[in-house]
Amino acid sequence: MYTQKLTDYQKEILHLNRSGMTQKEISKKLGSSQQSVSSAVQSIKKKGYEIMRHYRMVRKIPNPSTAETPKKENVPQEPEKVPKVEVEQQPVKKVPLYEFRS
Repeated sequence: MYTQKLTDYQKEILHLNRSGMTQKEISKKLGSSQQSVSSAVQSIKKKGYEIMRHYRMVRKIPNPSTAETPKKENVPQEPEKVPKVEVEQQPVKKVPLYEFRS
């Protein structure tokens, strides 16, 4: 399965990948760009080594069977009534758009 030898840089990336780090975390640890790590990962794959895919969860999605339903105490039953405010209407002045001079 392993057709070619890896460079020291590729070995380090492979080791960190197998320890559970993402490509972003590897690039920060080694002080190199993500593009460099991504390129090395592609080279490792071409040489026949298996790369693990690791993802970090951004947010937890609750399991519907164990999730608690929201309590109805926190949900307002009726919207609050806003008092009406009366505004005086003033007459509008008519202003000519053009003045004709002779």
